[in-house]
Amino acid sequence: MISGVNSPNLGDGRAVAVAAQSHRTAEEEYEAQVRILIRIVSSSTLGLLAFAAGLLIGTFVFS
Repeated sequence: MISGVNSPNLGDGRAVAVAAQSHRTAEEEYEAQVRILIRIVSSSTLGLLAFAAGLLIGTFVFS
């Protein structure tokens, strides 16, 4: 038996253990997707800041 849960409502516990494992997997997948989104946003922000700095420097150098 996977789990020691014995309840008439939950069966022998196998479904509970599998559901808990799939829930944990979904949370890990969500965290991975959030990390990817944060990387994209931070790299885009860094690119925009570099572009703005280039415009600012270019304004003073070429004016």
